[in-house]
Amino acid sequence: MPLGSLIGSGRGIANPAAIELICKRSPVPVVLDAGIGSASDAAFALELGCDAVLANTAIAKSHDPIRMAAAMRAGVEAGRLSYLAGRIPERLFAEPSSPQLGLVGT
Repeated sequence: MPLGSLIGSGRGIANPAAIELICKRSPVPVVLDAGIGSASDAAFALELGCDAVLANTAIAKSHDPIRMAAAMRAGVEAGRLSYLAGRIPERLFAEPSSPQLGLVGT
């Protein structure tokens, strides 16, 4: 069943909230299939908690399939590392991470 978006569409991930929920609740590995168009789509899928992506059209129909396959690999690796590292919480307002006191000239 297509999980990202329509098969072969390359439109990316249409419903990230649903995918994240599926990944959190699934007792088995989740493989995102369909809709992947770029390496950033693959990275996003892994950041959401997917265990893998199945990419066909994005590679087969790219101008340089070998380079796109390498990009997909890098995207999957980056997405998995990002997921394991854990993103910062989203906030409505900016919150600096640099110290405000003890700087040179203050």
